[in-house]
Amino acid sequence: MKIDDLGRSGAVKMAFGAIALALLASSSAAAADIPADSLKFAPGVVKAPAYETPPASSYIVANGTNIFSDHAFYGTSVTGELRRGEKPEVLAKVKGWEWVLIGKQGTGIGYVATSMLSPEDKYVPSPSDPAATGDIPVSSLKFAPGVVKAPGYEKPPAPSYIVANGTNIFSDHAFYGTQVTGELKRGEKPEVLAKVKGWDWLLIGKQGTGVGYVASSMLSPADKYVP
Repeated sequence: MKIDDLGRSGAVKMAFGAIALALLASSSAAAADIPADSLKFAPGVVKAPAYETPPASSYIVANGTNIFSDHAFYGTSVTGELRRGEKPEVLAKVKGWEWVLIGKQGTGIGYVATSMLSPEDKYVPSPSDPAATGDIPVSSLKFAPGVVKAPGYEKPPAPSYIVANGTNIFSDHAFYGTQVTGELKRGEKPEVLAKVKGWDWLLIGKQGTGVGYVASSMLSPADKYVP
């Protein structure tokens, strides 16, 4: 073998070695350990021996599933539910298992099998998905004490509103038989979280939490408001 051939062979080996190291480094970065004591858990949720970063940065539910208190289908308690099309908060993957820890406002509330989820960039929506229909899952909304949850919600017709007619805020989507939970004055810009599905009522929020409802006729889309 010529010296040039030996040089080429060495260069090839070095190149493959560099590629292998790069792949190893990227794999390690993609599945970095997450210390269990850095995670918060709701009461009753079992802490797994070890965790790592999830393979994808964000997920969408591909198959509706229960959330379980431990990373197994059997011998565990159901702590919640995920519906197809929802975007769950995924805190970590159980190391060595195809289960991920689902969170709610940063606290682990249980586990789902990774086969029930799809990386967001690979998700194939269906016509019945919340994203396609404009539905807003009730479970994704927060409610102040005393505010009644409606059976269904959808995206408001307008992105933002201004109060056209001063109105009370009600505990349910009706004028009668409900409690007054607040007030909106003409010209205010309320935080509108959702529209009650099938009704012309809007859920009004305060820092992301539903504080009650107003009839949509009391508000004007911001781009159509006449001062």
